[in-house]
Amino acid sequence: MLPRDAENAGKLAANFGAMAALERPVCFVGHSHVPAVYYEDGTLFRPQGTDGPYDLGLASKKRAIVNVGSVGQPRDGDPRLSYVLFDGRTITFVRLAYDHAAAAAAIRAVPDLPDFLAERLFAGR
Repeated sequence: MLPRDAENAGKLAANFGAMAALERPVCFVGHSHVPAVYYEDGTLFRPQGTDGPYDLGLASKKRAIVNVGSVGQPRDGDPRLSYVLFDGRTITFVRLAYDHAAAAAAIRAVPDLPDFLAERLFAGR
């Protein structure tokens, strides 16, 4: 899920439809490396740094898809790693620094990987 998906009613319906079998009001996802909370009605919450606790509104029967961000290669302009803490009602976005130089060196050590994959770690892109 990417922030632009909040405006795509078809994609939202498909993703929330896939949650129906889970019978849970919240689903946690990753992969796109962009932390955010998506609601079935198209509402989008984008955290700023370490944001929380943030009440997901689950008590009011809202359903949410939470993108936790990425423990490596964040892509929201913040180079720190990102994850969330969930207590059953609220989430807190956590951001921590990590050794970008070591991660970039490991990427550069693989000849088949392009340099931009290493460089973007420093900008969070």
